[in-house]
Amino acid sequence: MRSLVKVIDQMLEVIPLNEGRLIAQLKSNQSSALYTSPETMGFRWATTAETLQDRFDHLEDHEVMREGSWTKELFDIWMDKKGS
Repeated sequence: MRSLVKVIDQMLEVIPLNEGRLIAQLKSNQSSALYTSPETMGFRWATTAETLQDRFDHLEDHEVMREGSWTKELFDIWMDKKGS
């Protein structure tokens, strides 16, 4: 099973510093995940998915998934495109 804490770490590495709100929200999600019991970890994954949706829902797919963009790299990490 993938570790949400590690996934968020990987995503934080590719997010530009000017995305302060997104970074803060993901760090908060990560902090919460550190103290979450295994049986409720699915809730933390869902919360993180909502964080991403809130930030990117207004964009078209082609904008988010543009080759070479930090957003594509972020979603490749989220969707485990390269395999953990």
